[in-house]
Amino acid sequence: MDTIIKDTLSQHKIMLDQNCKLMISHEEMLSRIIKEFVEEAKHLSIEEIIEIVQDEHRFQRLNNENTIPGYGTGRFDFFGCIDLPQLDHTIKRIYLK
Repeated sequence: MDTIIKDTLSQHKIMLDQNCKLMISHEEMLSRIIKEFVEEAKHLSIEEIIEIVQDEHRFQRLNNENTIPGYGTGRFDFFGCIDLPQLDHTIKRIYLK
């Protein structure tokens, strides 16, 4: 019985993790996270950030697996970069993981 409960809880955690990844990757949710937590995006509106996220030249999802020789492989739930326009008319590339 304990094995069944552990397996069920494990499968439930996997399902929750996958659902959270889907929510975070949704354009509007991701844009709101960027607006709130990325200092270089605070001056942009949610609509402007959504536009950037929809543009494959300014927003890219990158390989979420990184191998460091002699150290191992790291996996991220999300890994990408976004080019954010700044008030001084420059562009800052921000990596999100």
